[in-house]
Amino acid sequence: ADRGFFFTLEEAAQLMGLPAPAIESRGRNSIVLSGANGVGKTSLAVAAGNWLIDNGHGVVYVRMDEALERLRASFDSDSTERESEIMTVYRTAPILIIDELTAAK
Repeated sequence: ADRGFFFTLEEAAQLMGLPAPAIESRGRNSIVLSGANGVGKTSLAVAAGNWLIDNGHGVVYVRMDEALERLRASFDSDSTERESEIMTVYRTAPILIIDELTAAK
């Protein structure tokens, strides 16, 4: 069966000449997109997220700086969000897209 652009993490590693990564028993995998500014990493991640949503998967998208700001704000005395609630959303997301992992300039 033709799987098009679908491949396992082990197959991707093999294609790149890397050793097969150890996969957690929960079966979680990661994809990291890296490259210069403006080459389309965010667009690709959002397009993949939209495709996944269209095909019945739950997706959470967050920019790293926004996630960190929400966590920081949760420690303020007047915060309506608790750190544990925020982390639960990210920890239990079926698919979590974290954008802009590098430090803001």
